[in-house]
Amino acid sequence: MPRNKFSSPPDKDPLTTLVHESVHAAHAVIHHIGAEISYNNQELVAYITDYIFRVFKDTILEEIEKKKDGK
Repeated sequence: MPRNKFSSPPDKDPLTTLVHESVHAAHAVIHHIGAEISYNNQELVAYITDYIFRVFKDTILEEIEKKKDGK
């Protein structure tokens, strides 16, 4: 797939990628439950994104450490 001008370099920080993907996942959850979001109603996106990020952050950091240690 060709990269667009907004694509990130392949060596991008894994936590940056996690934040980015957490936003996509939050929107998928919101769509699934049928909630409405708008400029005036952003808190749902913020809370769900935060939750998703926190759930996966420690796992990502553990995997980074394993790779550093050669495991």
